[in-house]
Amino acid sequence: ALPSNMHLFSDRTPASHMWRSLMAHTVQWERADLPDLMALNQEIRPGSRIDIGVTEWGILGRTDRPQVGNLGGAIYAGLFLNMAIRLKEWIRVANATAIFHGGCLRKAGPFLYYDPQVEVIQRYTRMAGGELLPVTYQGAGYDVGDGARTAPSVPDVPFVDAVAVRTSTGAVEMAIVSRYEVETVTLALENRGGALGTLASCEVMTADGPTRTNTPLAPHQVTFIDQPLPPQEGSRLHVAIAPRSITWLRWEK
Repeated sequence: ALPSNMHLFSDRTPASHMWRSLMAHTVQWERADLPDLMALNQEIRPGSRIDIGVTEWGILGRTDRPQVGNLGGAIYAGLFLNMAIRLKEWIRVANATAIFHGGCLRKAGPFLYYDPQVEVIQRYTRMAGGELLPVTYQGAGYDVGDGARTAPSVPDVPFVDAVAVRTSTGAVEMAIVSRYEVETVTLALENRGGALGTLASCEVMTADGPTRTNTPLAPHQVTFIDQPLPPQEGSRLHVAIAPRSITWLRWEK
């Protein structure tokens, strides 16, 4: 079920179509593939329960396209983990690197470095064991046709995907993932009654292109970078969302 940047995509495939198709894969899982699997289980074994373990995930294929080792893979990781958190009652295990995989940790001579998605996965561990908060999104989307082999047709894919979790310390962590390829948009985020707490930090991971990655001599090209806190008017935050990005917000009590 892993998406590939090679199957059904040629050198003549527009980069924007490939990007949108690959980033729509998690929507196919969330809306169709996994619900269909659970429904099939109920049809075969009424009243029974199964848990899902995803033993490897990420975009396979060429490194000159969005792929597990570059920014595209990091954005896909955010989308996948957002989905896994929302479907936490079904997905009990989601290991990005299978059993005997190196885990995207790399060594070149004396230089140790890691792929961008490693930092994304580490960041999401902050949400483990927390309380999933409801998030309602209103905004633009797009349709995919002739997409990846594992998600050939996906309608109404939201350009922005977000989850929010209240951790055991009472802090709220929110991950906002942008499927936009080139546009920067401003997201109006409502914190009604200050229920989330006081905004304490804003960090963003992005880069100047979807294939940018970390290298032995530039091990932090793609990483989370502290940003100024977004402006606030009453209960509303105005958050600038960069293309191909993960914006990480944290509120404290």
